[in-house]
Amino acid sequence: MRRILVLFVACLVLGAPAVANAAVGATVKAKDNFFQPKRVVISVGEKVKWVNRGNNDHTTSGDGWSERLNPDEVFRRRFNAMGTFRYKCRIHDDMRGKVIVQ
Repeated sequence: MRRILVLFVACLVLGAPAVANAAVGATVKAKDNFFQPKRVVISVGEKVKWVNRGNNDHTTSGDGWSERLNPDEVFRRRFNAMGTFRYKCRIHDDMRGKVIVQ
């Protein structure tokens, strides 16, 4: 019984980082005043992580979501359907990007 418990705990410890990291398909930096990169490609079920690396507040706003990010804040969104999803910063209208989900 103890051997099974040790094996179970080892699987949890060794497997957890791979599972957690696999969910993030791309990272987008919001800078002053652009997204980097402007276009990311991910698989269905993966997340995009937006990080505000600028000195100003920014948003990531698309069809069905909008999140305001202060400097150094992070927002994650999972995409569960294929398609092209465009987003922008509502504060700085020239900041635009897209997520392509395959």
